[in-house]
Amino acid sequence: MRALQANLSRRSRAVSAKRLFGLERKGKYEEALREISDNSLIPGFAPDISELTDSEAAELRLRFAALLGFYGHNRQITDSQQRSKDILTDVRDRFESFGEVQKVVECENYIALCYWRTGELNEAEVWIESALARSSEITDARMYAFVTRSLILLSKRRYEDNIRECVQLSPMFFRFGDAFLTGSYCTNVGLSFKNAGRRDEALRYLQLARGYHGIAKHHVYLGTAENNLAQLYKTAGHLFKAHESIDAAIRSFRHVKDHTREGFALDTKALIYYSEGKFDLALKAVESAVRILRKGENAGYLAETLQTKCKIQVFLEDVSGAVETLHEAMDIARVQVGEECAAGIFNEFLAAANELADTKTDRRRQNVTVTDKLQLVLPDSLSHYDDYQGLWIKNPHLESLGLTVGSLAVIAPARIKRGDLVAVSEVATDAVSCGFYDEEFGIICLEGVNTDPQLFDADAVRVLGKIIGVCGGKDENGKMAVEPLNI
Repeated sequence: MRALQANLSRRSRAVSAKRLFGLERKGKYEEALREISDNSLIPGFAPDISELTDSEAAELRLRFAALLGFYGHNRQITDSQQRSKDILTDVRDRFESFGEVQKVVECENYIALCYWRTGELNEAEVWIESALARSSEITDARMYAFVTRSLILLSKRRYEDNIRECVQLSPMFFRFGDAFLTGSYCTNVGLSFKNAGRRDEALRYLQLARGYHGIAKHHVYLGTAENNLAQLYKTAGHLFKAHESIDAAIRSFRHVKDHTREGFALDTKALIYYSEGKFDLALKAVESAVRILRKGENAGYLAETLQTKCKIQVFLEDVSGAVETLHEAMDIARVQVGEECAAGIFNEFLAAANELADTKTDRRRQNVTVTDKLQLVLPDSLSHYDDYQGLWIKNPHLESLGLTVGSLAVIAPARIKRGDLVAVSEVATDAVSCGFYDEEFGIICLEGVNTDPQLFDADAVRVLGKIIGVCGGKDENGKMAVEPLNI
């Protein structure tokens, strides 16, 4: 009877370890930790292994350490990665003494992930190479190690190296048939294609990643897939789709309380606003991202987000702020990631500064050509604006302000505040509307004079700028004099 009870107890523990692994693969880290013990989230907790065999004890500690690393990363728990590494290193040595090679590979893979989460990419690479050198047998642990190596190559910006390796491994992943691993592989190679400028291949792999993570029911990585698609749509200029995807990602991360990835998703949101020229909104989004990421341990994420903030500050012409942000981003990258990453951040800063300088060079303060056949002559009172565009007025709801049907409204990029007279363009149709600006809870309201207000989803329109003047017909030289609006 005692032997039977012992066998049943061991079988129960085996099923429990298998369940913990299944919950981990679905991103349900807190649920898995609570299955180990209600006290497992308390700092310093160690699972009870008193009634387990040596092999069972090592397996339970492996599962606990892996979950601790994932959960601590998402919830930004201080020193969680070091605790995870310490346990994994001890467990690795035990599995090595047992001769369980694949378990050693699994431990070294998780250790590499711990180093990746803190942005220590060189150390991560050392551990993952060790894991891959141990055995050539095609197992779950080895396939996961390939995924982790591709993640490290991606983080080190070695995109072409990652593409070459991943393309060679592609048949192996699809034959192996694990949705979680294949989705993770597709994510890494898709992002490498995107960063290498190969958008069609990137879109294919990132859509596959979203599908596989949906099959795996891993909501954290499903949110990551949406974030990655948002970045690709932004690069391709499909900004409405980009906002849809990144909003879905942010909702997913908030639902599972993954603060680290929420911060990184807000960085993507900032970059979409940056692409639209909405630099004030971009700055608000990226500052929220920085606040979140400062609480975590992923130095790589924080360095990238500070790089985004620096670019935005350049275009807001906050020179001192941009330089201060640049120094912080480079210092973090140099210490935690490497000189190559720090140099990349500096080059991004130079590119943003040169882009702004080129834009200013092309601007005309006094005579602005709107088309090949039309020139505007601006008064001194409007010469401080750096860029302009014209909009023909087609309805009478702002006639009392001088914007009569057939006149040309002059629009300048500017920081928009409540009550400004602005023009907005609908992303889906390019239809333009004008009115006095207000925004609340993601809804933009444009009010006219003696007309009902127009309401828009803030993500469905882009603000073209502030209406600063109006002009009627051409003079004898074919030019149009701009009259300032007195509102």
